[in-house]
Amino acid sequence: MWLDDSVLRGMIEFTLLHNTDTVDEVRDFARKAREGGFATAYVMPCFSGLVARELAGSATKAGGAVAFPTGAEPMEIKEAMIRHHVSVGAGEIDYVINLNQLKSGDYGYLAEEARRILAAAQGRPVKAIIEVTLLTEEEIRCASRCLMEAGVDYIKTGTGTQPRPTTVEHVRLIREAVGEGCKIKAAGGIRSLDTVIDMLKLGVTRFGISWNSAYAILDELRARYPEGVEI
Repeated sequence: MWLDDSVLRGMIEFTLLHNTDTVDEVRDFARKAREGGFATAYVMPCFSGLVARELAGSATKAGGAVAFPTGAEPMEIKEAMIRHHVSVGAGEIDYVINLNQLKSGDYGYLAEEARRILAAAQGRPVKAIIEVTLLTEEEIRCASRCLMEAGVDYIKTGTGTQPRPTTVEHVRLIREAVGEGCKIKAAGGIRSLDTVIDMLKLGVTRFGISWNSAYAILDELRARYPEGVEI
């Protein structure tokens, strides 16, 4: 594939997910996402309606963040959050799986949760976040296969709230588990162009990156490859 500024922008899901974010900051963030041509913009759930209104008519979708950061909410609460996001205009859904049930080995629970979330999303793309830095290699493989078989659109590596970053090896484990059966979104501490390129080679098609890191990576891409680069 050919990678240049516009292509990478279309793969980046812009995020502003802090407990201290204000209405004015969210509006400014939405403007940057819209003008920058980013794929999707994610904010705290209380602002999902605001960011959807700010992005209306643009190519950038409003995303709905569900059960950040622990995933421990009961299925019914996650379903209710998704219904809210859908009602205010979210175009995609990112949810954290129930990590407690995963650690308990209850993959049936994870599959049922995924199916109910897909139904609540009403056809919108759903990304299941497995928080790779908290899992063993076997848990990453098993969770990825389980969620793929349940029908999620993407396996997403993390929320970005953990101290350790998502690595290329984490992505490799997911790809080995799902083959071409599921898309991958990489998120969590992705801060360099080399990391992005290595993940693209493994078939990642979306990246969750905070706005400041996104601009730094785009600047690096333009500086190193002004005309773009073949991946």
